[in-house]
Amino acid sequence: MDGYVNIDFSPNEKTIMNVRADVYCDIRDLNYEDDSIDEIRSHHLFEHFNRVDALRILIKWRRWLKSGGKLVIETPDYFWCSVLFLLVPHKFKMKIGRHIFGSQEDFWGCHLDFWYKSKFKRVLSKIGFEHFRFSHPAYRNLLPNIKVSCAKSGKKINEEIALRELLEIYILTGEDKERFFRNWLGDH
Repeated sequence: MDGYVNIDFSPNEKTIMNVRADVYCDIRDLNYEDDSIDEIRSHHLFEHFNRVDALRILIKWRRWLKSGGKLVIETPDYFWCSVLFLLVPHKFKMKIGRHIFGSQEDFWGCHLDFWYKSKFKRVLSKIGFEHFRFSHPAYRNLLPNIKVSCAKSGKKINEEIALRELLEIYILTGEDKERFFRNWLGDH
């Protein structure tokens, strides 16, 4: 896209896709100055990160965005894929499964987390985004996606508290919360 820096894995790390990017790297390794970016777009990338990496990336992206900066993320829509899965024949169920879990033809082809409208809104609000707009573009005219557009709010957030509160949702009753946090956050 004109005016954007396209970032992707190196072409030698892709077995099926022909990648042309401006910068070749793992986006988890990127660093930009705080309040230096107008817009960040992520299309069918975010579902490839586990929940801890995804939350950390969102926190970094918020830091990098200017106040009012725009964030756009598109992923498979887990909610509508799940509904559709219940209604279609077996052959199409396999296509929905691929859409939810990734093509899995290589290490980068696996989806490690699931996203849907209320999850996006809850997570992004907690991290300090506002002014949400959602749309539902179809992948290859068949499979449900969710696209969220939002803006960085001017409010201060405590990143560590926000991260812990969002991760705590995944802990089941009776599990050792602090042990999970130590493992998730690297404090073993």
